[in-house]
Amino acid sequence: MNNSWLTERFALGALDYPIPQRANRLDFMLGALTLVALTLLGATGIVLTQYYNSAPLEAHGSIHLRKQIFAGFEELGGRVKRMVRV
Repeated sequence: MNNSWLTERFALGALDYPIPQRANRLDFMLGALTLVALTLLGATGIVLTQYYNSAPLEAHGSIHLRKQIFAGFEELGGRVKRMVRV
């Protein structure tokens, strides 16, 4: 396989465009990172408002969803470990 075939097959030539000099500046990249962080913060806040109960006596019981999710990840990790050992 030669390199020109791969370039043509996967249209890698479309990636050969000049990148503006301002795209390499830190302040330009921090804007995108801030947008991603705020989007993630908003999404997790919406999920939290759906499940969290802020009443003092019921707050601890309202985090059962988090415990179920982590238990599922631990079970999945155990299955993966058993598959790798075999």
